[in-house]
Amino acid sequence: MAEASVHIPDLSATSTVPFTEEYAGAFGFQLDLEGISELPDVWYSEELNKVYCCRCVSFPVLMNVSFPLPSGSIIRAMAVFRDPEYAGEVVTCCPHHEQLLRDSSDVDHAEHLIQVEGNEQAQYFSNLETKRHSVTVPFEEFSKSTTVWYKFMCYTSCFVNMNRRSILTIITLESPRGQVLGRRCFEVEIYPKDELPCPKFEETFTINTSSQEEKIHHLKQEEFEELGNFRIMHC
Repeated sequence: MAEASVHIPDLSATSTVPFTEEYAGAFGFQLDLEGISELPDVWYSEELNKVYCCRCVSFPVLMNVSFPLPSGSIIRAMAVFRDPEYAGEVVTCCPHHEQLLRDSSDVDHAEHLIQVEGNEQAQYFSNLETKRHSVTVPFEEFSKSTTVWYKFMCYTSCFVNMNRRSILTIITLESPRGQVLGRRCFEVEIYPKDELPCPKFEETFTINTSSQEEKIHHLKQEEFEELGNFRIMHC
């Protein structure tokens, strides 16, 4: 069986400002979110690479590799703010939803936004230096694919912490020593059950809004350049 020649970059999956650049790596790490479309209360926009889901509703993420992995490799999931100006802040559950989970179950990871369902091997981590939260599960041994069911425990609209700011879920494939072998990301927006938007409307609205913002930015840039040329001509 063919094995990959591994070049491992010196990147930490839980650094102060985590990397979000897509990285298939030597093992050809890929995500498949198509299984989400068959579930209620969650949907995935391939064009936007974005999951829309209700709070506490789990959905499957299929991970694939092209070559056998080192024994003991893991999958790590972590949430970060998408926009650069907030990238240094830590994403957590709001105090209200954290307390709801503590009251309803005996867990020691109630503050974690991303949680795993149906996998007893899930481990939750809080980095002592960066304060960032992550959850890991083993990549299935002797397999080129594994499926993890994730759920999100707070609303994007909660005033404390997320406060309507866009978040990315970073999925890293790591060696047993914590070296990053691959990285994939997708955006997530979490809603109350009766407020989940219509897929076609939301996708069209978001694409059109982004297009308009790009046009406005381009026009402003042209105006700035014209003003600069005017000043040069009249100096």
